[in-house]
Amino acid sequence: MRKIPLWAHRGFSGRYPENTMAAFIAAVEIGANGIECDVRKTADGCFVIMHDETVDRTTNGSGSVADMTLQELIELDAGIGYDVAFEGARVPKLSTVLSYVSRSTALITLNLEWKIPIRSRQDVEPVLKWIEEARLTKHVIHSSFDVGSLEVLRQISPKLRIGLLTEPGEDGFTTAKRIGAQAIHPDYMDVTPRYVRRAHQEHFFVHPYTVNDQKGFAWLAECQVDAAITNWPGEQWLMPFDVESSPVL
Repeated sequence: MRKIPLWAHRGFSGRYPENTMAAFIAAVEIGANGIECDVRKTADGCFVIMHDETVDRTTNGSGSVADMTLQELIELDAGIGYDVAFEGARVPKLSTVLSYVSRSTALITLNLEWKIPIRSRQDVEPVLKWIEEARLTKHVIHSSFDVGSLEVLRQISPKLRIGLLTEPGEDGFTTAKRIGAQAIHPDYMDVTPRYVRRAHQEHFFVHPYTVNDQKGFAWLAECQVDAAITNWPGEQWLMPFDVESSPVL
């Protein structure tokens, strides 16, 4: 028997401004087993954490992340729009998140969802170097809906952990096998015991997104998924359930 790992979606985003260091630190302190965050690149080539193409929804600014310099981006307030208590929170650099994870005493999985297209090694070389130097290769999983990006990552190195994000209604098995992914990240509404059994038989981990209610989490526990991605990793009603161990892949 073991507990299903909980991965904090954009950090502890149910209670903190999403994709901020406050949300990531809170997730780790509450006992999350992993952190999921989104990677974009600024106009001057810096990797930052931001889900949307623009900063409009999550900061006090407006415009495209890709059109802003790092300095312009970090001057924005990423907390005031969520709650006045978080005024002054900043959009973090990816290197800051990597540094935090590398210093953490907890064994955390860092799920990087790539929001930018990866078409060559040069597109991600600095990030992969940081990860390798910090000895985090085994603790980082690279995920994306963009199959082409995952194909490039696999070509770069067989050591990288890769997770295919699938759209609702898409099982992803054929594609995941073709690109050499180790995991599939489906919409949690698509998960059934049969789905998970097939995934394990084909040597894939299953990390569904994004479950935020007790009924949904209980169902994933029954299905024996390998991790659940949630905005509420610390809520009492979303604490891990004991389930039978899935295969060690």
